Formats: sequence, C-alpha cells, structure tokens
Amino acid sequence: MEPGWEGAAVVPPCEVCGGPHSESDHDEVISSYSRAEALADGVLVDVTEWASAEKGFMGGFTCPVAMTAKLWDAVERKGDPNSTRGRAHDVLFLASLALRGALRRGTDRAAFAVLMQVGRKKKQILRAVMDGDGVTIGMRDDPGW
Repeated sequence: MEPGWEGAAVVPPCEVCGGPHSESDHDEVISSYSRAEALADGVLVDVTEWASAEKGFMGGFTCPVAMTAKLWDAVERKGDPNSTRGRAHDVLFLASLALRGALRRGTDRAAFAVLMQVGRKKKQILRAVMDGDGVTIGMRDDPGW
C-alpha cells in the first residue's frame, strides 16, 4: 500500500480488467477518447509534476494527475501568476483528501469544495476521479462529468 494510504479500504479489483470497479466499466463502447488524446488536444492539462509526492507536494499523488482545461483556466487565472501555484496546491491537496475518503467508502470518485473565485462565485464544487490512467480533477459543470 502506498505511504499515507494506510487504513484506507481496498476496493476489490474488477474481474474483467483488474482495475478499480465501476458499475458501467464494461458496457458496449460506441466510441472512445483516450486520456492521451485529451491531453494532446488540450481538454486535459497534465499537473502530475505539481501533484507528485516525489516533488515534495504535501499530500502528494503517486500516479498521473490531470485537470480539465476549464478548471486549469480557473486555477491559472491570467494576469495573476503569483497565485497559480497556491490555487493549484489547494485543489490538489483537497482532491487527495477527498479521494482518500472515497477509497475508504469503496468508490473511485469524490466531490469536494474549494474556495476559489471564479466569476462571482467564491466556492467551487469540484470532482476527482481515479481510473486506470490516473486521477482527473474537474469542475462540477465540465462537459462529460
């Protein structure tokens, strides 16, 4: 078990693919869009280095981590570069706590709140999902979520 995850419930692996199990994992696939394609197209932004336990991030991840482009735009907030790293840290740290709680509940996804100004709203509800490719974090109203 990864350091810092002691005491977390273990989700039984899927009998078909061996990964975390979800109710809709093995429905008929009509089309697919891979994580690599989403990263290449700019739909997802790779934040693995900032989220990495190896890079000294408090509460860090040991797997690839991406944010949706919409969330990254809110985190990066053009014209305010000094706070980008701080907002990213807040999102990543809270996502790590939420996902640890999700593991204890036997699920691979979590919703959590973060205080971050986006337009007129100060409180954002975000979602984090673990899958075979890593962790993806996005805003509640991101398309496809």
